[in-house]
Amino acid sequence: MYQTEEFISDGHPHVVRMSFELPYLDWCRFEKSEIFQNLIAYLEELKNQYIPTQP
Repeated sequence: MYQTEEFISDGHPHVVRMSFELPYLDWCRFEKSEIFQNLIAYLEELKNQYIPTQP
């Protein structure tokens, strides 16, 4: 159903990729859920932390 994959650099985890698969109807239900909306908001917040700001 889901899997994670660590990418190691200098002997330490650097990035972790998580992927999952759902049947289409389950995806449609998940996409409308509060959990999905919270996940997207969390990922957007993380993305904004890593975008360098121009002075």
